[in-house]
Amino acid sequence: MKIDLTRVITLDLLIRQKSTGSPEALAERLGVSRRTLFFTLNLSLIHI
Repeated sequence: MKIDLTRVITLDLLIRQKSTGSPEALAERLGVSRRTLFFTLNLSLIHI
């Protein structure tokens, strides 16, 4: 699966600002499914 760097950066910014809301709302905001959101989060955590 290809990772969208813009999505990762946006996700990081929203987490740092503590403005993510629910997983469903965050996924919708990023334009991805809830599953893709969690996949991106898990992958990001592995590489930190």
